[in-house]
Amino acid sequence: VGPPSGGTGEPPEESPMTDTSIIAAQEALTPSVMDLPGVVGTAVGLCGDEPCIKVYLVDGEAASLEAIPDTYQGFTVDVEVTGEIRARRDAGS
Repeated sequence: VGPPSGGTGEPPEESPMTDTSIIAAQEALTPSVMDLPGVVGTAVGLCGDEPCIKVYLVDGEAASLEAIPDTYQGFTVDVEVTGEIRARRDAGS
């Protein structure tokens, strides 16, 4: 009996880094980047098809941009200018 239809008979390729490792990397990076002027948050997201760490900025201040690494613990760090982020009030309040 051969592999299932469309299969190669090989086990699925595993990512060298798990979801928990990118979350751990994001959590480790966050305190240092949150101390930079203009940084309003971090998150885990996708850069193309690959997981990456997102760093959100109020503006494109050069000093903050230069202090944020391009990669961290093997993951791409993607910087996005989002403007100020504020909590929304609950519509029911």
